[in-house]
Amino acid sequence: MTYGKHLRTTREALRKTDRSFSLRQVAMRVGIEPAYLSKIERGEVAPPSEATTRKLAAELGDAAVRRARIEKHLVLAAIGGARHA
Repeated sequence: MTYGKHLRTTREALRKTDRSFSLRQVAMRVGIEPAYLSKIERGEVAPPSEATTRKLAAELGDAAVRRARIEKHLVLAAIGGARHA
């Protein structure tokens, strides 16, 4: 599952029991534009900065969101290192 898909699945699961987890409301609380959060969830842009990822993880109460971001950095570092070897 991609970072964005995981983020959306988590947010929508929370929204089923708490309407304050709409895309617009989560984006506002985290300090990003709703359109940007939507693009992240759809995989149209790269995962956000570490700071934004931390805010999303705190907002959604989901350490897996942050872990997915760290794993992505490790994969990119491995790919980058392989190119320069």
